[in-house]
Amino acid sequence: MIQALFEHSSDLMHVVDSKGVMLLVNPAWTRLTGYAETEIIGAPALDFFVTDDGAEAAARLREMVPGVVAERDARIRTKDGRLLWMAARTQKLEDGCFIVTMRDAAAERARAQELENARKTRKLLGASAGLGIWEFDPRANSIWWSDEIRDLLGFKEETWPAERFYEFIQPRDRERLRKQLSRAVMRGEPQKFEHRIRARDVWLTMRVTVQPERLSEGVYLLKGMSEDITELAAARDAARKGEQQMKKARRDIAMNAARLNLALEAAEAGVYEIDHVRKTFWCSPEFERITGQKNSDYDEAIDLRYPGFHPDDLPHVRASFRALHRGDKQSGESFEARIIRPDGTERWVRVFHHLQVTQNGRWLKAVGLVQDCDILKRQELALKEAQRAAEAGAEAKAAFLANMSHEIRTPMNGVMGVLHLLKTENLTEDGRALLSEALSCGAMLSELLNDVIDFSKIEAGRLEMACEPVDPGALVAGVVRLLEPQARAKDLRLVVQCDPGVGWVTSDPVRLRQALFNLIGNAVKFTETGHVLVRTLQPAPGVLRFEVEDSGVGIPAAAQARLFERFNQADASTTRRFGGSGLGLAITRRLAELMHGDVGFTSVEGHGSTFWIEVRAETTAAPAEPVQAAASVLDGVRVLVVEDNATNRLIATKLLENLGADVETADDGYAGVEAAQRGGFDLILMDIQMPGIDGVESARRIRAMGGMTAATPIVALTANVLAHQRASYLDAGMDGVVGKPIAPDALVTEIVAAANRRAEAMDAEAAAA
Repeated sequence: MIQALFEHSSDLMHVVDSKGVMLLVNPAWTRLTGYAETEIIGAPALDFFVTDDGAEAAARLREMVPGVVAERDARIRTKDGRLLWMAARTQKLEDGCFIVTMRDAAAERARAQELENARKTRKLLGASAGLGIWEFDPRANSIWWSDEIRDLLGFKEETWPAERFYEFIQPRDRERLRKQLSRAVMRGEPQKFEHRIRARDVWLTMRVTVQPERLSEGVYLLKGMSEDITELAAARDAARKGEQQMKKARRDIAMNAARLNLALEAAEAGVYEIDHVRKTFWCSPEFERITGQKNSDYDEAIDLRYPGFHPDDLPHVRASFRALHRGDKQSGESFEARIIRPDGTERWVRVFHHLQVTQNGRWLKAVGLVQDCDILKRQELALKEAQRAAEAGAEAKAAFLANMSHEIRTPMNGVMGVLHLLKTENLTEDGRALLSEALSCGAMLSELLNDVIDFSKIEAGRLEMACEPVDPGALVAGVVRLLEPQARAKDLRLVVQCDPGVGWVTSDPVRLRQALFNLIGNAVKFTETGHVLVRTLQPAPGVLRFEVEDSGVGIPAAAQARLFERFNQADASTTRRFGGSGLGLAITRRLAELMHGDVGFTSVEGHGSTFWIEVRAETTAAPAEPVQAAASVLDGVRVLVVEDNATNRLIATKLLENLGADVETADDGYAGVEAAQRGGFDLILMDIQMPGIDGVESARRIRAMGGMTAATPIVALTANVLAHQRASYLDAGMDGVVGKPIAPDALVTEIVAAANRRAEAMDAEAAAA
C-alpha cells in the first residue's frame, strides 16, 4: 500500500541516504523535473536543489532528530533550467536516511507575496496619510497597534495596557477620551472624536473613528482608525484665531474711528484726500468748518487756491510741497500758515501732508490733516514778542548795570583810593579819627553797591566763577581781620577754628570771600553779646565747609523759610536797626550754587544760629609766593598811565611813584597811543573804558606800531575782571589785568607776570622767524 502511495502520489517524493545521495524517486519527480530516473538515482541530492550554502543545508540534515518532521521551502532546478519553489517536508529515519515529500508552492508564495505587497502598500499609504488602525480589547484592557500607527507615534511595543496609553494623552483631553471609549465599549455606539497625544516629544492631534464589534452582552471590542490631522488642526485654530482677531480688529477699527473723529473734533482738525489718479478732492466736515469753505475741486486744491492761503505765506507753502513732491522728504511734510476765510478773517492752521507715489515716482494719492492752531499760534507769537521785549529789556538792564557799575565805581574807587593815600600822610589825632570814619562809611557804601550789582549779575547769568589756588585758613583770617573792629566795638569774641587737615584748594577766592563776609558779617551784626565762632572743615574729599556759629538772638521760625529770599530779613525792623540791602544771604546762596555747593542754617529763637556753606573745592598745591611791593621795587622804570578819570590817574600815579617808578600820564586813548608812539616806556597801564577809543582798541594800535614800542608790556586797569572780559583783553594784545581799586601788591605781581609773558611772546616770535 505504501508502495502504491509512493507510485501514484501527485507530490514529489524521494529518499536520500545519510550521505545525501538520491536513493529513490517517484514518477511525479521525473514528470515535473524532466529527469530520467537513471539520471537521478545515485546523484547527490544537492545537484537538483538551488541553495546559497550547500554545507549549511547538509549540516541541518545531520542535526535532525529521527522521527521529527522539518518543513521548509526549497527551490529545485528542472532539466530545462526552470527554478520551481516547492514546500518540502523532511523526516529523518532511524537508519539515517531521509524521506522528503515536496509540493508546488508557487501559488501559495505568490499569494503571500501579494499579501506582503499589500501590507507594505498599506503601511506606506498609512504613513503618508498619517493613518493607522488599532484594537481595544476590554477583556484584557489592552490596545493593539498596527505598524503604521506605531511608526507614526514612535511606539515600539505592539500591545499596550490601556492605562499606559492614557499617560500619553494631553491632560485636558484625557477624561473626555475615557468617557467616549467607555460609552463605545458598553453601548456599542460608533464614535468620532479628536484628541492630542504626545509622540516623540511633540503633541499630535488625531482624528479617531471607532467601530464597536460585539463580544457579549454589554461588552464590545473596539476597532479604530486614527488619522494625524495636526497640521489641519493648527490651520483650523489659526483660522479661528484669525477670525476672532478679525472681529476684534473690526471692533477696534470702529472704536478707533469713533475715537479719531472725537479727537479730530476736540483737536479742531480736519482731514482731506487728493486722488491724483481719479482727479478728485475730498475733505471732512471739520475741514470745511475750519476753512469756512465748502468742498472744492481737484484743480483748485493742487494749485493751492483752496483753502485760500495768505499771499505772504504762499512762498513757503509752495516750497514745502515742492520739497515733498521732489522726494526730498519721504515721511511727509508739515508747516504752519495763515488762511483767509470767505468772511475776510485770517486763521492760523497747521498742515500735515503725506504723498503716496509709485516706485517710479508717479503720484497716486495725497492725504493730510489741517489743524486749527489759531489761538495757540497767536499766543506763541505774543509770547515770542514778549520774550523779545524781555530780552531787550534784560540787555538794556545789563548795559545800564555795566554803565552804572563803571560810573558809580569810578568815583567810589577814587574816594577809597584817596582815603587810603591819606593814611600815609601826617594827620592830627582828630584827622585820623575822621579818616577812619570816612573809610568805614566808604566800605559800607561799597559793600551795599557790590551787593546790588553782584545780585543783578547773578540774576542775568553774567557772573562768572574763577578757579584759582585758595588757602581757606588765610581766607577766613582775612575776612575776620576786616570784621574785628566791629566785633571789638560790641565786645564780641571772634574765634576761628581751622581743621589742621585743610590745605590749599581750587576755588574762586573773591566769591568765596564774599560769601564768608556775608555770613560772618551777619553774625557780628546780629549778635549783641557773646561770641562768633568760625569753623573751617573738609567733611569729604573735594568738599570745603565753613560754619559760622553765633550767640545772637536767633531767627523766628516764621521767618526761616524766606530767609534766603532777596530783599528779605528776619523782620521789617532789621533793616532800620542794622542796615543792609537784604541781598546778602540771597547772593550767598546763589554763589554757593555757582560753586556746585549749598548753604543752610540751624537756629532757635533766643539761642543763636549756625550758618554753613559747602562748596566743591579740589585739593591743590600751594602756589609760589607773590611779589611783595617794596618801596623801591619799580626804581628807574618808566610807566605810562592812560586813564581818563583824573582821580584814578592821581591814585595810580601816587602808588607807582611810592614804588619808585617814573610816571607819565595820558587822559584818553588817543593821547595814550601818541605817547606810546614817542617811545621810551618800560610799561603801559591802560584803562579800559575811555571816551574816543577804549583801552582794547588802544592796545591793538600800539601792538600794530612794530619795533620796541609794540613790545612794551601793557597791563589793563579795570573793575571788569570776569573770565571772558580778561580773555578779551589778552586777545587784544594786553599782557595782564589789574582790578580796581588798585592794591600795590597785586599791581607789582601783575606787572612782573606781564613782563615775563611779553618776554616769552617775543622769544616765541623770534624762534618762529
